[in-house]
Amino acid sequence: MASAASASSPLQRLIWIPEGFTPKDDRQQLFVDKLSQGKEGITGADLIFSSLEEFKSIISDRLSSMENEKDKVLETGTI
Repeated sequence: MASAASASSPLQRLIWIPEGFTPKDDRQQLFVDKLSQGKEGITGADLIFSSLEEFKSIISDRLSSMENEKDKVLETGTI
């Protein structure tokens, strides 16, 4: 659903897979392979293989960037 919404809106998504993740079954492996190849569910998303702490940092950076963009729009009145 989020992938479909990303195709028609500015929705930004992050998909996190823990560093060193090993799929437990074939379905998980197939899903991760499709994400990695950009074939399924990746539209409008960034796929991130990292530690949880690094992922939290990425989220924080993205939110700060979005807030800065919002502030610029409010200051200048332009997008």
